[in-house]
Amino acid sequence: LIARLNTWSNPEFDFIIDDGSHIVSHQNNTINALWKHVKNGGIYIIEDLHTNIFENFYTHPHLNKTLVPTYLDSNPTVHQKIVETIEGKETFQFNDEIEDIYYFSNVPTKSLSCVLVKKV
Repeated sequence: LIARLNTWSNPEFDFIIDDGSHIVSHQNNTINALWKHVKNGGIYIIEDLHTNIFENFYTHPHLNKTLVPTYLDSNPTVHQKIVETIEGKETFQFNDEIEDIYYFSNVPTKSLSCVLVKKV
């Protein structure tokens, strides 16, 4: 999608779902590149944020501690930035454009997703 954006003239989307590699630097790059293309009132979803949490690698059924360097390749993580945003810190360049942030977790699978809603 990011490569296609260069061929479109300022596209806008009602919602974007990041269900990519789940590597922190990739999630950072994706939200920074795509947020500006979310319509006012639109939704940006990041799936599988559990890969952003170090402790999960020791308890999550699908994560292995040997994968920590692969997934946690950037600090701070997207999860940390979102938590800091909730706490009122300016962590994203677009903090003032965020209306709401919601976390969703599937307890049995320990998956974690986040929904960011853009202001109208």
